[in-house]
Amino acid sequence: MHSVEVARNGENNGRDRFSMGELAVVCSHYDVGVIESVHEFPRGSRRAPKALLRTSRGPLLLKRRAPGRDDPHRVAFSHELQLHLHAAGFPAPEIIGTRTANNTLVQAGGRVYELFRYVPGEEYDRSEESTADAGALLARLHRLLAGFAPTFPPPVGSFHARPAIVDALRHGGRLPTDPPARSALRQLRHHYEAAAQAVERAGYGSWPVQVVHGDWHPGNMVFRSRRVAAVVDFDSACVAPTQADAAAGALQFSITRGPGRPALWPAELDLPRLAAFFAGWRGEAGRAPDSARVIPDLMVEALIAETIAPIAATGTFGGLDAGEFLSMALRKADWLRDNAAEVARAASGERQGG
Repeated sequence: MHSVEVARNGENNGRDRFSMGELAVVCSHYDVGVIESVHEFPRGSRRAPKALLRTSRGPLLLKRRAPGRDDPHRVAFSHELQLHLHAAGFPAPEIIGTRTANNTLVQAGGRVYELFRYVPGEEYDRSEESTADAGALLARLHRLLAGFAPTFPPPVGSFHARPAIVDALRHGGRLPTDPPARSALRQLRHHYEAAAQAVERAGYGSWPVQVVHGDWHPGNMVFRSRRVAAVVDFDSACVAPTQADAAAGALQFSITRGPGRPALWPAELDLPRLAAFFAGWRGEAGRAPDSARVIPDLMVEALIAETIAPIAATGTFGGLDAGEFLSMALRKADWLRDNAAEVARAASGERQGG
């Protein structure tokens, strides 16, 4: 290795990092040619370190699976899924096999590693054009996975009516316990349970299920010229209704943030981006989402589940203050309930106000 920039001393923003010995052991399983440089790639989960390898055979991205997502059978399912999509021309990065057995994963020191062809590109620019392309690509993924029967059993279930979320909202886990946080948790639990009941009344239990992505958000994509060049993370793939996957994706692509503390972030979602996401989805799918009227309820469930799970587990949300993040999530849940009719119209493609 000619140049190395990994596991420096000092600040690491709470991210796990590779050690030099770890890198050497894992890379020895692959035929990557000469490694010219190694650079930390601080994207995605803080518990899943990544390194960009510049090699004589091109740039490669090495990833260690996060604890809880490193079961070899689950990883094998994810790789089978990606190989299926890659063969169909879907922009999933090439998985690099090992030198001797062409395995798609390496197990070393009780950990699981995977190596991909690196796809260069840009981050999401929040444009309606990029958003529509992401919506269309999700519908394409759903079509390509309809009838997909993996060899390894996939996880089953979405963010909908998850007992672990209800339990965390009731009993706290590592959630904050000060009075404002307790009040926010009570209101979030009310929103979550009310939304789950509305989704059940809409027939969730009878909706068709299939393998879906499970975590369709901008951070899992690489863009070029406002088109998705690659989808780079399939760790959360599971069996669930496509409507749930679309609703969670629409939330992620319309969520509004701010440069400062979560307490200062706006409550409203970006309705033009929400409409663009579903316009792209409908254009590819050839129809509106089934039960579009409960899309807002699904989005409320997804918002709360994705807020509560990491805070209950770690006591923070990506290093952000937990109490402020809960308050912000509550304001957005309130907005979704208050503006449910507009959100449903955006999902179905009906004219606003019509």
